[in-house]
Amino acid sequence: MVVSPRILAQKLLPNPFYTALRVPWRWARRKAEWISALEIGLRFIALGKRLPSIVLFFGLTPGDDLLCTAVLRELRKRGAKSLLMMSNYPDIFQYNDDATYVSPAGSQYQENPLIERVQRFAKIWHLSFCRVEYALFDVSSDRSAPPSRHIIAELCASAGIAGPVSIKPNLVLSSSEKEFGAWASGTIVIQSSGLRRNASDAQQGMVPGTIPGGG
Repeated sequence: MVVSPRILAQKLLPNPFYTALRVPWRWARRKAEWISALEIGLRFIALGKRLPSIVLFFGLTPGDDLLCTAVLRELRKRGAKSLLMMSNYPDIFQYNDDATYVSPAGSQYQENPLIERVQRFAKIWHLSFCRVEYALFDVSSDRSAPPSRHIIAELCASAGIAGPVSIKPNLVLSSSEKEFGAWASGTIVIQSSGLRRNASDAQQGMVPGTIPGGG
């Protein structure tokens, strides 16, 4: 088990010494965090790559990222260039040139060091960090408010996109992937989330015999 330096210092140092060190420790840590964010931009410049104009983040599942392909396409239609998508599933964007860069998104929604680091990077370099959402989440009921229109339309609106939008995700497959899935040509798979309307999203059931999936 790895013990953090702060906890180790708290255990080993007399309380007056530890208390005296807390302020400079926090100062040094904040400096290191901002320097790390600065380094991201310098790395782009050193490699001769254009800095992202917009950083987009929605969620941590493949379904979330697939929905974001529509948001990326609408941003591109409106002239946005050099888009960075935060995603743990870069394969979704491998053959899709709407996302110029793909960066890991980490494993948690709150207090996520990867997201926080990229947020600092965006702030230092005056970039737009866009955390899209389709509805406000109610922690007490463990569910989101019902959207008034299609989820993709809501995501686009939260990204500042105005006007008509396409609500079709854009998944570009390779030739080998298309050949692999040819056996299912003409087949439609439907995942229903309406079986247990009173349950939270994480607890909704599946129809027996259907294929689990989605975000």
